[in-house]
This record gives sequence, structure tokens and C-alpha cells, in this order.
Amino acid sequence: TLYAYNPNNDGVRIESTGTTTIYGNAHFGYLRTYASPAHAGLFIKGYNDYKSVDMVSFSNYECISGLYGVYGYGMSGCSFHFVDIEYLKYPIYLDGDATHENLGNKFLSGYIYPQGTGACAITVGVSSGGNTFNLFVQTDDTTTNVLADAKLYRAANVYDLGLSSFT
Repeated sequence: TLYAYNPNNDGVRIESTGTTTIYGNAHFGYLRTYASPAHAGLFIKGYNDYKSVDMVSFSNYECISGLYGVYGYGMSGCSFHFVDIEYLKYPIYLDGDATHENLGNKFLSGYIYPQGTGACAITVGVSSGGNTFNLFVQTDDTTTNVLADAKLYRAANVYDLGLSSFT
């Protein structure tokens, strides 16, 4: 079990800084994060020019504080076998641009519970595609967005979501 507590920044930051090598190929068993209200529990960032962080797997990821649960900006082929992300505005947020793509990531099971005005359970940016989401999403009102997918010119994302609301 790895518990990362950082009340002033991201809980855990995995970042590729190499200009010639693609970094990744790591496994985390149980990871629990706590981040500041303006940061991510888990921030994964690739270097520019298509040097993504890839093939990182997580058996059990839990986030209990932050603005984002998982923030991807250039991650590819990463897998989350179980996630538990609750009370955050953006539980899963895949951002990016032409040189920071999020491709082929898998969220295979878990529970996400977005909270806050304008909250969105899963946000997928323009440069993200071929991602799989097999999750249970709980909301407590009709104003919480379940999904915002802005993908362009990438493979389709796949969503198999169980939905429930307290209202």
C-alpha cells in the first residue's frame, strides 16, 4: 500500500522528461492519494513530441481529495483495474493536445462519484481516443455531467457505465 499525502500539490506525479525515450512499464498495487483542492490525486504527463508515459498499470487506485482524480496529459496504454474516486469535481480528466495524446487507456472497473457545481465524471479532450471506461458512476443531482467527450480524429472511446443517482 502506498499512501501519498500532499495538501499543497498533486498527490502523485508521474512525468516523462526524456526527449528520446518513452517512459512507463510500471505497476502499482494499491495506491491511495490525497491532493490539494486545485490539483490531481494522480497526474500523468508525457513529454512533448509524442513521448508519452505508457504501459503503467494500477491494481487499485483510490483518490480522496483534489480537483482531479486522474489527470492524463500524454498517457497511453495505461490500465486501472479498479478505481475508487469520490467527492472530486473531475474524477477522470484526459486532457491533451497534438503532442500529448491519451490513447488506449483502460479503466476496467470501479466507482466514481463527482461532486461540485459543474462537476463531470469523465472528461475526454480532443487528443484522446481508443480509451475504455467500464465504471459505475454515482451522482446526487441532475446537474452533474456524467460524460464530456470532445475527441476529434482519434479512435472512438468506449463507455460501459452503470449509472445511479440519489435523486
